[in-house]
Amino acid sequence: AVRLHIWGGYLAVFGGLFHGVYWMVNWWMQGERMLSMIFPPKECFSPETYYDFDGLGTVCRSENTYCDCHGLFVNLIGIAIGVFFIILTITSLHWVRRNFYKVFYIAHIIFGTLIMFGLVMHWKRMILYICPSIFYYCASTLPTLVQAAKSYVQGGTVISHAEHIPDSGDCVEICLLLDPAAFPDSVTALQTTSTQYVRICVPSVSPLFHPFTIYSKPGDRSCIRIIFRCYGSFTHGFSDKLRLPQRPKILVDGYYSGADRLTQALSHDTVVMVAGGIGIVSYMSMIYLLNAVLTNPAERAKFATRKVILHWICRDEGLIQYIAQRHFSQIFLANDDDDVEHLRTLSDPDASGVRFHIIVHHTTKNLKNGGSTDSTSTVNSQSNSQVTSNSSQEILRTGRAMVPAYFAPHTTVWQNIPSFLLHSFISWYSLRVCWQLYIIDDDLIYDRTNHIWVSVGLAVVSSLLLILVLELIAWVQKKVTTDPSTFRMVTLPGTPPDYMGAAVPVDHQYGRPNMGALMEEVMETSENPGVFMCGPEILLQTVRDAWGEVHLLEMRAREGRGAIYEETFEL
Repeated sequence: AVRLHIWGGYLAVFGGLFHGVYWMVNWWMQGERMLSMIFPPKECFSPETYYDFDGLGTVCRSENTYCDCHGLFVNLIGIAIGVFFIILTITSLHWVRRNFYKVFYIAHIIFGTLIMFGLVMHWKRMILYICPSIFYYCASTLPTLVQAAKSYVQGGTVISHAEHIPDSGDCVEICLLLDPAAFPDSVTALQTTSTQYVRICVPSVSPLFHPFTIYSKPGDRSCIRIIFRCYGSFTHGFSDKLRLPQRPKILVDGYYSGADRLTQALSHDTVVMVAGGIGIVSYMSMIYLLNAVLTNPAERAKFATRKVILHWICRDEGLIQYIAQRHFSQIFLANDDDDVEHLRTLSDPDASGVRFHIIVHHTTKNLKNGGSTDSTSTVNSQSNSQVTSNSSQEILRTGRAMVPAYFAPHTTVWQNIPSFLLHSFISWYSLRVCWQLYIIDDDLIYDRTNHIWVSVGLAVVSSLLLILVLELIAWVQKKVTTDPSTFRMVTLPGTPPDYMGAAVPVDHQYGRPNMGALMEEVMETSENPGVFMCGPEILLQTVRDAWGEVHLLEMRAREGRGAIYEETFEL
């Protein structure tokens, strides 16, 4: 979707600039003066002379040129739109987005709005093209904003735990409190779906919402977890606020998810996950769920997957030790059985039918025991290092347990009806009003903004009504989800939600893996492999290149099968 939006923006900019250059060439061929065609005379700024002014002979030289005030203002607005498009393009460049995200975001809001108003005043029929998108955006966004405002009044969402991970490159883990009793359906869905995310706003740092990948530990239904690295001003500011005795007020909007990565993974006989640095968080829940499903005898026969390998490439030793101790150990020591022979048997594909393997690639320059980057030796998967708490001072917590987005997809038709009706009302009724105004309005440029103002008015009125509707929906959802006669747990077929699976060996290797050799091995040992990757763009491109070369050679020998999936956190 992001790529589609970017290329759609490029197409709009190119089309708009081509349109403007075309008319400028047309004026030049007719002998018109450019400045006279762009800037209307003073008579056009007076209501008394606006309608009667005719610039033929004074402003324009050709009878084929529109020389009334209306036509001249259309030209001026078109030039302004072109300037706004250029500014929007410059502030949307990758370097600006990565280093000055706030500039990018604010420029999008300001100049995007100005372009929208300008296009409507430039050409009347443009409203019929723009309005559906505006109304859809309002119908999709206003409920979220109203719920965020309600959460703000109530103190935000409780951060039950926050820890700054030492020697991790400024990584922080936080836990957001959930209320399983109030929203059991949503809590269970979190533990059966991978690669989900929430949007977080910290008003004391920034009014903008930022996406964060979430995951949960097996058996833990009390909170959702987030690990993030401090990159820009928002994450650094958020991290600094978490060090204070008074936890910051945060607003959480979620859950959201893209494609169903778990279902996609289970369609392949071999699953290879490649994560770089903090990108490991995208596959924390996924490795838990795959282990739970494929090591459950009742479920294993339903799927073709027989090998799951996770390659984690990381240079931050503190982050590696923290993840290995706090999270990988949940799989490694699952079922409370630390018998080495038993663990080896469970991870043996001849015994269990499924092989799991986690390989951590240490890429730090200060390698353990002076090892070189070419070393392939493995070390014990359990680290003896301890992660210390960042602060022993008493923490003051405010707010309430996280309330999932009212208008996020739910598991029953009944729960989705209110959001469907409200979304349909805002979209279709606003579109109806817009069409009526388009029919009865004249073609004067001063009157065209009525379409926009009516849209804004409908949005404001709808948002006020939503406050009452959201409260009603919350009451209905709590009644439905806590009523034993209607409650339905969301679980994978035959899989208990807290089933933790079998043991998974974790090996530690030093140096970067050879992606070409890795992809070649996958293609040689699998009929239908699936490669999942998340990390910096340079890592993703390396995997793409290795996959493309090996897959192209493989297609010459037999029908090429397999697929590659990626998660991107560099927008």
